[in-house]
Amino acid sequence: MTVLNDTPESVSGTVSWTAGDETGETDVEVEAYGREPAGDLTVPDDAEAVETSFGRADGAVRNIYRL
Repeated sequence: MTVLNDTPESVSGTVSWTAGDETGETDVEVEAYGREPAGDLTVPDDAEAVETSFGRADGAVRNIYRL
């Protein structure tokens, strides 16, 4: 996964993901208008969805991708 920062300020937070019974998380810091790798995720064959989130002190962004 890659975190894309489309703002004029640096951001930091925690990227989390869930796919079936698999989960993971990593902390990232992304410069203004930058990109930062946030690790790999493994999607099990029986997963029905992949959930990703990026959380920081002032809020969070969450996405759900149905498979």
